[in-house]
Amino acid sequence: MKNPLFDFAFFDFFCGKAFFVFLYRKKNAVIFFRSYSMDWLYILRTLCMWLSIALTLSGCGGSAQTSQSFIDTHGPVSKVPLAGRINGGRQPIVGSHVYVYATGITGSTAPTQIGSAVTGADGTFSIASWSVTPVNGDLIYLTAIGGDAGGGVNPNIALMSVAGVWGDAGFVSHVQVNELTTIASISQFTNHMAQVPCASITGSTATVGICPRILGEGDWTAQVAQVVALVDVGTGQASVNLQTATNPSTAYATYQNLNLQASVLANCVNSAGGVAGDGSACGNLLGLASSQAVAGILTENGGTTIVGTQPTAIATSHDGQFAYIANFGDNTISTLRIANDGTLSAFGQPITVGLNPFYFSISKDGKIVYVSNSGDNTVSTMQVGSDGSLSVVGQPVMTGLHPGVIALTPDVHYAFVTNAGDGTISSYSINHGNLSPLGQPLLVGVGPVSILVSSDGKFAYVSDPDARTLVSLGVSNGNLSIINSLSLNEGPFSMSIAPNGKFAVVANFNDASFSVFNVTQGALSLIGFPIADSSRLTDVAFTPNGQFFYVVDSGLHDTETFSMDQSGNVIQLGDAVPGSSPWSIALSQNGQFAFVTNLYDGTVSSFRISTGTPSDTWSAIANLQANPTNTAAALFALAPSPAVYGPMPSMAPTSLTLH
Repeated sequence: MKNPLFDFAFFDFFCGKAFFVFLYRKKNAVIFFRSYSMDWLYILRTLCMWLSIALTLSGCGGSAQTSQSFIDTHGPVSKVPLAGRINGGRQPIVGSHVYVYATGITGSTAPTQIGSAVTGADGTFSIASWSVTPVNGDLIYLTAIGGDAGGGVNPNIALMSVAGVWGDAGFVSHVQVNELTTIASISQFTNHMAQVPCASITGSTATVGICPRILGEGDWTAQVAQVVALVDVGTGQASVNLQTATNPSTAYATYQNLNLQASVLANCVNSAGGVAGDGSACGNLLGLASSQAVAGILTENGGTTIVGTQPTAIATSHDGQFAYIANFGDNTISTLRIANDGTLSAFGQPITVGLNPFYFSISKDGKIVYVSNSGDNTVSTMQVGSDGSLSVVGQPVMTGLHPGVIALTPDVHYAFVTNAGDGTISSYSINHGNLSPLGQPLLVGVGPVSILVSSDGKFAYVSDPDARTLVSLGVSNGNLSIINSLSLNEGPFSMSIAPNGKFAVVANFNDASFSVFNVTQGALSLIGFPIADSSRLTDVAFTPNGQFFYVVDSGLHDTETFSMDQSGNVIQLGDAVPGSSPWSIALSQNGQFAFVTNLYDGTVSSFRISTGTPSDTWSAIANLQANPTNTAAALFALAPSPAVYGPMPSMAPTSLTLH
């Protein structure tokens, strides 16, 4: 029959209680009625008996189907922490890996994986218990990676949904994950999410895939309510709020826009996948998303790793397998192992050097590491073992007062050390790794902090925030001579030269800005005016291709990403939040990762440098929704016919934003 009075009914007994559900259909409106605590079993049995008779007489039964989405008939209440179904369009996704995360209410708290499962032949999953128990107020969300939605195993599949706030009455313990829940969740959490390797999230059991990392942001109730206003995560259908809103035309337009995005996504999910540019449904989606992606930005990659007290400098080994950290507050050097995915882990025990180690420099062959000790006016020499471990060799070499940065010439025949306490630069010759003083220290200013040697070894540049100068030096056989001194009232603190040698960026400590210079045969000329930033800039570093650079802002506790074109023009792309009072940054040898020391909390943060090319469905949608106006027409052009979810708009929307 087309419109049965009751489509289905069932009951379940647990804990001495009875649970009863039936679905009533009238004029294509689907409504759930629920009763939760019927203590008299004979009443339930009687009711079910009459219901069974009614169904038999009507000759009806089976599951309800709607034009919007598959309706889960496994029951809306689960006896386990979380269960549900993963669908691609109207098809169950078989063999999809489901990961569940909890994010706290404390600002910037990283999420933790609290459960995982793999979907069965009907797309269902069940998590028997949490691996880590969430606390009331935590946001619970989940992702589904990979699987087969009927078109073959699809590595591009990545769907998500929020389940709600743990401990809240509205928490959904039996959740439906599909394209609609993915679009709705991304649209409301896009400003809180970052794309990170699933394996990098705390407690992760995933080995592949990109997952949404949502940092703690306080009370999650409002954001979850906004998702629920778009989609019912318990059924996977568009919310009835879209039909009953006070402004029906706006609500209906949102409803159509939601269906449009979900249909394009489903067209990819229900296939065998693809790559950008191959003409497939996934290839078209990923290609469009790639055109809107932002390369170079930093995304969190495994959180922070504890090292020593007040870590300042960080350097990576030439083989890319280790990072060395100077712990200013406890006079030690920590070694961290760098995994292939850029995550960090402790390696061996910290070794003791001089008082207040401040900065590193590594020899060209990667076998010797030099560290300046600001507290006892020395430089220590360390040897790198075959296993990457460090060991102190020889006796420390004296410097001037409060040594800062140590720099080596490209041929590794000479070394130069800034002395912030007496305004000088000390020079040394290097013989088999041993340092020997060379001549008298050169007076260059008041409190020089950093020194950088040009790639040809003919020039050096000294940043002096106390004198507010940037000094250019000539280098000849280890001897230094002053060429000129530029006045920079902004207080230059650290400097980096682009790999092409044409441009230099100077981080200014005094007025929270950075300056960009042309570099011509060793001469520096300021391009425009210093670019205002935020607060107390302490370090700057270029990517190996020179297209991006990163500025460490110790005052505002973030690290900012900028692009630079071939004319030296600069555009800010975004920022990343490491730990407390970030100080120094180093990039991995392959240019795929960045590591930042955090002075106040004794940690190092790991970041992935985005390539800007998404390889999965949720990342693609996240990229498109980050530019909702620019991508609306192009996404509309990818709409499948007939629609997987309908109705869709008859013409391209002006924006992908869901109100």
